[in-house]
Amino acid sequence: MATARSMHLSASYWGFVLMSTHLGMHWGQILGMFSGILKGKKARNVLVWAFRLVAMAIAVYGLYCFVHKDIFSYMLLKNDFVFFDFEQSIFSVFVENAAMMGLWVCVGYYASKGIVKVTSL
Repeated sequence: MATARSMHLSASYWGFVLMSTHLGMHWGQILGMFSGILKGKKARNVLVWAFRLVAMAIAVYGLYCFVHKDIFSYMLLKNDFVFFDFEQSIFSVFVENAAMMGLWVCVGYYASKGIVKVTSL
């Protein structure tokens, strides 16, 4: 039972990272659905850069949370037990997990853009 618990812990974190990265690989399609909403070229450029800055801030905070929570050690089974802070509010747990997801979405999005660029050379 202990082995199954450890494997489940590791697999759940790997699943979170891989699913978030996969979402990032398709993020261009999601952005494409919303690009028709923005009509003016000047307004569109300003909003694109604003969204990029917000995405960068989310990714940086997600990286901080990922390192601070030591998620990588759970993924590699260095820790057998997850330590929860029961004093932390549900909202802040949600925000931290969403930020970590945003980090991996950005990684997947820019990795897929880089792969497309390299393969088109």
